[in-house]
Amino acid sequence: MAGTPFLAGAAALPITPLPEHLEERLYLGGYDGYLGRPAGGVHDDLFARALLLGDGETSVALIALDLVGMSNRHIARIRASVSRRLEMPEPAVLVACTHTHAGPDLQGLWGGVSPGYAAHVRRQAVRAALQAAADRREAALRVATVKVKGRTVNRRGWPHTDNVMTVLQARDSHNDAIATLVNFAAHATVTQEANVDISRDFPGALVDSLESAAGGVALFVNADEGDSNPNVSGGFAEMQAYGEDLAETAARALKKTAELERPLSLSGRYLDLPLANPRLRLPPGLVLQGLLTGVRGLAALGALRLLAGRYARQDRAFVYAGLGLIAEHPVFVRRGKPYLRTRLSRVRIGEGLDALAAPGEVLTRLGEELRGRLDAPATMFFGLTNDTLGYFIPEDEYGSGRNNGYEETVSLGPQAAPNLERAAVGLLGAG
Repeated sequence: MAGTPFLAGAAALPITPLPEHLEERLYLGGYDGYLGRPAGGVHDDLFARALLLGDGETSVALIALDLVGMSNRHIARIRASVSRRLEMPEPAVLVACTHTHAGPDLQGLWGGVSPGYAAHVRRQAVRAALQAAADRREAALRVATVKVKGRTVNRRGWPHTDNVMTVLQARDSHNDAIATLVNFAAHATVTQEANVDISRDFPGALVDSLESAAGGVALFVNADEGDSNPNVSGGFAEMQAYGEDLAETAARALKKTAELERPLSLSGRYLDLPLANPRLRLPPGLVLQGLLTGVRGLAALGALRLLAGRYARQDRAFVYAGLGLIAEHPVFVRRGKPYLRTRLSRVRIGEGLDALAAPGEVLTRLGEELRGRLDAPATMFFGLTNDTLGYFIPEDEYGSGRNNGYEETVSLGPQAAPNLERAAVGLLGAG
């Protein structure tokens, strides 16, 4: 093993709903409509996959969940538990979602899940991180980047999507794979809205294929997929073929890799987002602060969910559900306007790999701009990481009518993307 080794460990544990969870409240997420997709069964198992990396001084834990998204209250509990039990700083625990639209709704936007299933997911996510930590051993890290052409389409009518796939692999002193991490931008929507069977969608076929070929634990983290869709749709056969094709691309890329050197570094920055989506019709800042105190109480009692269910066929269902998500965050007032606080993260490995983690679905034009600011030959963009706050739409595109304005309805507003860009530029400029 050339150079000074890193430490790496990985593990995967199932988060598939158990029979008792399927008998309780469990809706699938990812498509417009409240209470529209109760889970019908299980096609393939869901997992919490964890990768721990360290260089003897700094450690980072990455947990990838086969979910469309996860609300802040669940993510915060996972991060706090892993931080406490592994004695590592909480910002060093990154929680991402693969964005499968055949996964349970841990955000509560489409009907939600039972408290029992949510607790099951949290426990398994923490256990996966602990198992990965127990598995840590000396490792060499290698990275490869490849352009993936013709596998995605831009659903907002732009001529391209982000076609960069970056693959990071950790191998032990016997040259056996410990973990393989794939980062690529594509909505996990091959199975389409009509499907109600639980599935990882194409990320499942991708990681299964890589594990079969290379060994170790494979992980997939989605990138700037806000307007990037697979160029295929249909059923499980199409899903399987699409994932296997991406796995073959990743495997070919790994035949020509660059070895990474120390150090491993982590930095972060707060991201303050104004709450300005007209769909929510929020009151002024100070009034909203008081309102959200009551909303938190209603959410804890389940009353907010009952209110949303009462308006299941109306726009109000999403208003109530959206308020519930917002209430989980620190909300403050600046110049009379309400803001929500979340966080950006940056992970660097030597001079060879630079990664930015963003808390939602970033559209291609903004994602490519931010990726271009990363300072390494290989880059990664971790979307839907440490929060799931909807779409980040370039300011000049917001309200343009592209894709019938769908992404605007699931966004915090026209200033979300500009604020994200400013915070990212500040973080990346800080080195």
